[in-house]
Amino acid sequence: MDIDVFIAYARKDRELLNELSKHLSSLQRQGLISTWFDGDIVEGTEWRGQLLDHLHSAQVILLLISSDFIASRFCYDIEMTEALKRHDAHEARIIPILLRPVEWYGLPFARIQAAPADAKPVTLWDDKDAAFVDITRRIKKSISELQKRSEVRDDKETLINNSETQKSHPPAEQNGQSSPSANPAETIEKDLASPAPKLFQNEQQSYIQKNSGNASSQQGNHNTMNNHSGVTANDLLLIMRELKCGESEHS
Repeated sequence: MDIDVFIAYARKDRELLNELSKHLSSLQRQGLISTWFDGDIVEGTEWRGQLLDHLHSAQVILLLISSDFIASRFCYDIEMTEALKRHDAHEARIIPILLRPVEWYGLPFARIQAAPADAKPVTLWDDKDAAFVDITRRIKKSISELQKRSEVRDDKETLINNSETQKSHPPAEQNGQSSPSANPAETIEKDLASPAPKLFQNEQQSYIQKNSGNASSQQGNHNTMNNHSGVTANDLLLIMRELKCGESEHS
């Protein structure tokens, strides 16, 4: 996803802005950035509102510094001031770009690393294209850092959301099936403790009727079975073993 870049400049620096825009087109071709400045405002529309909307939504703000920029009430008092607020709130990143020589030390943006290299204004470079290449590379590096931070933040938010979801929806039995995390030993214990199915009770009764002539101990088991409808599967297995043993003795 590309990064929104807002460019603040003074009218007299439009020619240098055009040269910078040509160099930034390489980043646009790579899908890294989309740039906006007031030259994109359509004639006949309300310009101030559009400009402020883009200024407040941009992730990177380029301040094209010159004597005209500092002298401009709109550039300095509105654009630069709003940009610094967002920069300090970590909502956007400011990159001051020195176009022409001016005394800028001591101004609010002086604490922020400027471009090009060594804070040397573009017009003082023997090769202006080299200056703009240096600026473009620094912008690209800054954008790469922002994208990495954004990925880390997204991953962190995903982990937090997953954790909150697990807390609010703990594993539980669904559609009559036990949770995969259930202890197998506990499940077996629960099944053994439950009343014997009616099918097994009927089968047990058939054994008793078949062996009605057996020892009185077997008849006692029959009475016990009839008197306790809550017999467990474990009890049933023991009784069946006794019956089988008795059957063997009388055969």
